Amino acid sequence: MSELNQLLLDFDHNIEFNEHDYYVSRSNYLAFNLIQNWPKWERKILNISGDTFSGKTHLAKIFQDKSNALYFHLFPEIS
Repeated sequence: MSELNQLLLDFDHNIEFNEHDYYVSRSNYLAFNLIQNWPKWERKILNISGDTFSGKTHLAKIFQDKSNALYFHLFPEIS
């Protein structure tokens, strides 16, 4: 996805990144399903990668809620 072919609208609302707001599609079904099956994982590690705005942060927040994991930002947000 080199270009976003969508218009991002700036509505005044809180972004919660919860499980009920996540849209499951063919491209993210496996990652979402794996998180749903936690803690019954074969291995205890998961690496999620993808393009910008592909849902990585949303999946990480869903996993954090399910597992009580700590969430670290590698790069601080620039204002």
